Amino acid sequence: MPLLSLRATAKLLGISHQRLGQLRDAGKATPEPDGRFDLEKVRAELKRTIDPMSDSKILGTAPPKPEGRVNGKAKPEAPPKYTESRIGMTQVDARTKLTLVRAEREAFNLRKDRDEVLPVSDVRDAWASVISSARSILLSVGAELAEKLAAETDVIRCQELIDGPIRRALDQLSRPPI
Repeated sequence: MPLLSLRATAKLLGISHQRLGQLRDAGKATPEPDGRFDLEKVRAELKRTIDPMSDSKILGTAPPKPEGRVNGKAKPEAPPKYTESRIGMTQVDARTKLTLVRAEREAFNLRKDRDEVLPVSDVRDAWASVISSARSILLSVGAELAEKLAAETDVIRCQELIDGPIRRALDQLSRPPI
């Protein structure tokens, strides 16, 4: 799962960023070395370390609230806060997905800025150059050795004549311009 900022993690946990900061400072929610959070890891840590009575909202174990009354009458039931849309996703799910997509995009852009990612066209061009170079080097070996081998009758000498250009070609190919 991509790493998220403190605010994004707090939002997905349903708590304020200040509260998540307090939990982090108390050692109950550990960020990664870069300061961002792995949501699943934080959830697991919080389930292990927080007090279920004081932080029941995070765990999803809050006791049910008593039904309120308005002017002595039962308060009308509010419509469900998170309803599924036509595509079968709640607004919270959609926001979570959007946050994750944004985090992935941010991580990709960071790798791109650090030159850890290359455009596919650059990689294709580099390999096309390497293959073309290999082809021309290997094809030149035959032209270079044709006359020398035709005049040679000693098998060991023929092998020596072939080994030299082949080793030079392989040495040249082992240092591609990538």
